[in-house]
Amino acid sequence: MRISGSFGFEAPPDVVYRLFTDPDALMHATVGLRALRPMGPDLWEAEMKVRLGGFTLAYRGTIAVTDRTSEGYRLRIAAQTEGGAIDADVALCFLPFGTGTRVEYAAEFAIHGAQRLQPALARALIDFFMHGMKEYAARCRQRSGHAAAPHTRPQTDEHTPE
Repeated sequence: MRISGSFGFEAPPDVVYRLFTDPDALMHATVGLRALRPMGPDLWEAEMKVRLGGFTLAYRGTIAVTDRTSEGYRLRIAAQTEGGAIDADVALCFLPFGTGTRVEYAAEFAIHGAQRLQPALARALIDFFMHGMKEYAARCRQRSGHAAAPHTRPQTDEHTPE
């Protein structure tokens, strides 16, 4: 399943780019992420617990940052659980937008073992991640004493299934 869209942030592209590759920010923003252990540059072993209705699934796998350019990179997630798996390949691009940044993404998701829930679950995972990153960035700004930039972002935060 493909999902694409954009999300606005109130910081310059280089700051948002660094945020999206920061292990602490990834821990905060990734749904159910319980552990993130470095395995090498831009590669982490991950443990996740995801609740789906009355079910809780424990996943173990990897998160990798690949194909870095000055404007973006790919985030690859591969995780397995008993009876299922999640594979995600997300292309991220960090573009200037006013005084802030528009993050454009195109994600390819495969959620094995939950086919009927796939579209809603994929959109929810991305939405949670983007809002988590925005919240983490706001906390960092508060701790550093910097005032937030004027609120500039795309007209809406959009997620489009393809």
